[in-house]
Amino acid sequence: MAVSVVIVNYRTPELTMAAAESALAQPEAVEVIVVDNASDDDSVVRLKALGGRVTLIESTENVGFGRANNLGVERASQEFVFLLNSDALFHPGCLATLIACWATLDRPGILAPAVYLADGKTLQPDAQGKFPTVRGLITRQSAVPETTLTPDWVSGCALLMRRKDFLAVGGFDSEIFMYYEDVVLCHAIRQRGLAVYRCLDAAVTHLGGKSMARSSDRKKVYYQAQDIMLRRLGEPFWAIALVRLLRLPYTLIQRIRNR
Repeated sequence: MAVSVVIVNYRTPELTMAAAESALAQPEAVEVIVVDNASDDDSVVRLKALGGRVTLIESTENVGFGRANNLGVERASQEFVFLLNSDALFHPGCLATLIACWATLDRPGILAPAVYLADGKTLQPDAQGKFPTVRGLITRQSAVPETTLTPDWVSGCALLMRRKDFLAVGGFDSEIFMYYEDVVLCHAIRQRGLAVYRCLDAAVTHLGGKSMARSSDRKKVYYQAQDIMLRRLGEPFWAIALVRLLRLPYTLIQRIRNR
C-alpha cells in the first residue's frame, strides 16, 4: 500500500531535510508533505530545494506540533499516513515492514515502529506507555517494558494510521501546542474500538528535542499539555489540581532562574 509521510518543521531545516530524504528512500512513501510552522529563519528557502518530490505547506503562524500535523494530514492523498518527527530518520525497509505487520493485526488503529535513540541501537524508553493517571504521575508508574507490543499509547514521533481514522477523531487535539497530543490521540482511537500496536522489526532513529531549546519554555508547554491530557482522559478536577500543587515548587524555581 502507498503512504503519505507528514513532517513538521520549525527552525530545523537541516534535520527536516534529512528526515524527508529518509522518507523518500522508502518506496512506499509516494508522497512526502512538509509543514513549515512559520519558522522565522531560512527554513522555507532551504526546504524548497527539495523540489517537486516534496509538498511544502507554509503555515502563516506557529500553530504547534499537533495542529501542524493536522494540516499535513488534511492535504494527504493516500489512505495511510505516517507521521514522522523532523528529528527522526527511517531505517531501511521500515514502511514495508509496518505494512506487512498491519495486515496481520486485529482492528489496528495505530502502528508504531521501534524508536531508537541517536545511537541507533538503544530503544527510547518513553516512546510508549500506559495511559497516565494522577496516581501514575505521582508514583511514576506509567512506564511499560521497552519491548511491549501493545501499550496504551505510542509516541507521535513516528506512527502509521489510516487517514480516515485520524480525521474521524479530529486529528491531534487542537488545544495542545506540543506534548501529550499522542497520548490523547491514542485514547481517542481506542474509544473508536481500534487498537494501538508496535512492530519492533521496523525502526526509526529519534534524535529528540531539537525545536525548542529553552528548558523553561519546554516545561511551560509541557505542563499545559499535561493538564489538558488529564482532562481528556477523564481525571477529576481535584486530581488535576493536586498535580498542579505538587509541581508548584518546580515551577517557582524555574521562574526565579529565568529572572
